[in-house]
Amino acid sequence: MDEDFNVCANCTNAFEARCKGYQRHPLGKKISGTEHTVFSALQSVVPTSTLTPAKARCGRYLCTDCFNLLCTIVRQRDAYAQFMQKGKMSSYVTRKRKLCSPMKTPRKVKSIRCFSPGKSMGSQKTLQHKPLNAVAKLFQNYDYRRGINLLYKKPSGKKAIHTLLSKVVHKEMSSLKKAQTVLRGKTSLEALETFSWDTVLEDISRDAPLFCTLLATAITNPKCQDAMLNGRKNIKPGLGLVIAVLLHLRFPCQYRLVQDIMSIELWRGGCRRSVMSALSKMGVCFGIGATLKLLDRVR
Repeated sequence: MDEDFNVCANCTNAFEARCKGYQRHPLGKKISGTEHTVFSALQSVVPTSTLTPAKARCGRYLCTDCFNLLCTIVRQRDAYAQFMQKGKMSSYVTRKRKLCSPMKTPRKVKSIRCFSPGKSMGSQKTLQHKPLNAVAKLFQNYDYRRGINLLYKKPSGKKAIHTLLSKVVHKEMSSLKKAQTVLRGKTSLEALETFSWDTVLEDISRDAPLFCTLLATAITNPKCQDAMLNGRKNIKPGLGLVIAVLLHLRFPCQYRLVQDIMSIELWRGGCRRSVMSALSKMGVCFGIGATLKLLDRVR
């Protein structure tokens, strides 16, 4: 141990003289930005050496270079501890961190040792979260279609998507209650002459796009959906009738234009009373009594 207090306690270099005294740092000085003093930092850095007790270490100093190096070591240790504490179990760095044993074991024992329960549980959790991590990565890359397809394969994800679609359809149906569409118009000779299924589908698609998309997908072939809607095999009248019937069953007072037209055409064709009564229960038309009142109003 160096007994000369005029030199550094670490490198034994003489202190640089200043106008008053020397440029040195006492062991009791606190390191800025940390809770350590120079003495406590030396105890952690040099754990195998017995340093002088607090009452007997007066007169011991460090030079500026050694003091700066010691401060760097302490701050790096604190930064490392804070970095590891902030890590979450599900983070990438924590999952990739190796599980180290606190005691050193021989290589032969380590090679034949079985996996510990903690390590197997960690691997199981990693496998469980792997699909969700893949979904999150696809969403971050704006690949929403593949992400939703992968999420739909899980039972919980499928249930959540069904619930979300149901809420969207309910919201669209509520908006159709107040929307100004052709199907909500009053029945008149002008409305009968200008009626068009293309206009009906355009109005409903504008206010309820998901509702129309689901119905169109259910009755069309994915390979020739455009041809079935706009080609020779035009299914727009059938799709429009399905939408009109569903809207009439949901809002019988607001949506009844198609039912009025069907009632008039069936009456003109001499349809039986029993047939019209049966079709009225399905929401296709009205009964004979309501049809006669409609004819009196339209004439």
